[in-house]
Amino acid sequence: MPEDVMALISAAIAAKADQAAGTVRFTMKSGAKFVAIQVSEAALRAVDPSAMDRAGSFETFKSYRKYFERIASHKYDFGNLEHDGSVHIRPRDVPEKSG
Repeated sequence: MPEDVMALISAAIAAKADQAAGTVRFTMKSGAKFVAIQVSEAALRAVDPSAMDRAGSFETFKSYRKYFERIASHKYDFGNLEHDGSVHIRPRDVPEKSG
């Protein structure tokens, strides 16, 4: 992690589904700074296809929020940010399941 970057931590702010963008959006914190996080529906499907079919993107996200927070934190730590400073989680960011 670069020395001038503080760790990304969970923020007590409700997530929101953005159906137009095909994402679920939530917020994390780095020190006093808020960082926008987006999880694509394709990334949600990569984590749990059956949950996506059964419950949809927002319910799937709620079940896996901590998991996506870890992925976002990892990307943030390594400076993998969008041009606006947000973190976007895509299928390629989701580790493949073994077995």
